[in-house]
Amino acid sequence: MNTDIRLSLTFKGHRKRRKLRVLLGDNATDYLLDLWLSAAQDRPTGTLDGWTADDVALAAGWEGDADIFIKAMKASGLLEMLDGKYHLHDWEEHQPWACNSQQRSEAARRSANVRWDKCEAHAERMHKAMPTQCDRNAESCPSAPSPSPSPSPSPSPGSNTSKVDSNAYSPIGKPIEQSTPQEKPHRIIFDYWNSKNIIKHRALTKTIKGHINAALSNYPKEEIVQTIDNYEKILRSPAHYFKFKWTLGDFLVRGLDKFNDWKVCDANYTKGDNGHEENRGSVRKLPKVYTEAPDYGDRPLIRE
Repeated sequence: MNTDIRLSLTFKGHRKRRKLRVLLGDNATDYLLDLWLSAAQDRPTGTLDGWTADDVALAAGWEGDADIFIKAMKASGLLEMLDGKYHLHDWEEHQPWACNSQQRSEAARRSANVRWDKCEAHAERMHKAMPTQCDRNAESCPSAPSPSPSPSPSPSPGSNTSKVDSNAYSPIGKPIEQSTPQEKPHRIIFDYWNSKNIIKHRALTKTIKGHINAALSNYPKEEIVQTIDNYEKILRSPAHYFKFKWTLGDFLVRGLDKFNDWKVCDANYTKGDNGHEENRGSVRKLPKVYTEAPDYGDRPLIRE
């Protein structure tokens, strides 16, 4: 699994980056970096297979019109459409480590399988090499008499027997308390998310565990659960316009800061008087969007 991406020093003043900022506003670089990081994690080859325009905008953290974001990315030369799929421009050239992550994982898996097969073959040879006298000696050894079962003591009235296994007793007849493992926080968060029926996950995978553990390093379990409630309330409310359905991993990466405070997210995503996204009373305004590239006049072009 990828943990980082490569960023060239030429990115600082690159023409494509500056053009994207002109088209999408001052936060354009944030959207671009979020899209690259999401691709390195979920689509490491740079081919956004199965992603629609809304998916691409969501992965970038863009909350406006997805078509505007796609047009700006294409106009800047950072995104292209090939064979009906979105592709990050020259991703394999600029991110070779991220692009080949799946091949490295498969090679490591094959190496582990080879080592395991060798261990099994060695164990089988050792078993065949054992002398047959061992089996005959084991059969001739008299078995030890089994102790007579002790009567189960009846619990006293009012006593707490929730941690006592009725079938587990010590040799002197006293019950042995069985330790009950505490349920881990990431299992509680996973089950609580699935109970909301937004996007249900079949299994608590290592990737989801990693997202939950990362979130728990910054937020307590109770606060994450409350943030899930806030997100569900906004998502299902007809008075709010935010309707992106995230997976649990996407929510933990992108949604905790947005929905942590109910007053803030309520003000941010409440529909305006005309029923659209614009709301004068919102706490955070969307960046200014340019639908066409500005006229550069006689300024010289900057070539790569």
